[in-house]
Amino acid sequence: MRALVTGASGFVGSELVRACRARGFETVAAVRAESSLERIHDVEGLEIVHAELRDPSAMRALAVDVRPDVAFHLAWRIGADVHDSPENIECVSGSIALLRGLERAGCGHTLFVGTYLEYAPSDADLCESSALAPQNFYATTKNATRELATAYAALFSMRFSWARLFNVYGPREPSWPFIPTVIRTLLDGARCDLRDGSQVRAYLHVEDVAEALVRIGTSSASGAFNVGSSDALTIRDLANRIADAIGHRDLLRFGALASGPRDVGRVVADVSRLRDELGFVPSRALDDGLATAIAYWRQRRQASPSG
Repeated sequence: MRALVTGASGFVGSELVRACRARGFETVAAVRAESSLERIHDVEGLEIVHAELRDPSAMRALAVDVRPDVAFHLAWRIGADVHDSPENIECVSGSIALLRGLERAGCGHTLFVGTYLEYAPSDADLCESSALAPQNFYATTKNATRELATAYAALFSMRFSWARLFNVYGPREPSWPFIPTVIRTLLDGARCDLRDGSQVRAYLHVEDVAEALVRIGTSSASGAFNVGSSDALTIRDLANRIADAIGHRDLLRFGALASGPRDVGRVVADVSRLRDELGFVPSRALDDGLATAIAYWRQRRQASPSG
């Protein structure tokens, strides 16, 4: 099996290439020329190539040159300010160019990664048939990519899947999301200002996310899949679990920050399709997974106290 992973130097992409290599797949990791390889430098047998998502001709050439049996497309413009960036438009054109190249290369299964933000907010668990109403510009461009790619794949009888990622956590995560922010603040022994903590979320460990993506990409399935957890808890409970593991619940200050317009009350995935059709069951319980994230940030802090 020859696998192509774009965005391979990212948080989820780096774990996905590990999962592919663990299965013995011949794995090609596509990254931008300026990307740091810190997350994947220790992955043995990995072929690394450079490709810029915002260059459609480069993305078409990448697919034709690699000729994968399965392609996992995770590359996108990612960061704390991604939601309203106009660069998302360029990611759409690059993604469709990649798909065209994969069709030409005869790729057996193509899996693109989307986001739960494509769904309309809901008090119920979100399933693949839930109403779509992208919540920001990033989600709008992701959803547009899905519609274009699905239609294109149908024209050429390509097997195409779309994985909507929910909340992911674990080692090698960027520093700015909620869980790393709380961990790093408490490890520093600093006061951790939070909102009221009433929001309900469910988190899936990055190792389980990678496993789910591999299962989808190597299956005969197609269409949309939710990749997340159905084990809901409040943000207050989550923060308390992190604090108890570190030993600093006294530093949590719930209600110190005002809620913002993006603080949706509930985000929980219905993962029935992933479980029933592909037999996927997460391997990491939340407390166990949080321990791996805490250990990662503790190690980084010890290696570089200022980082």
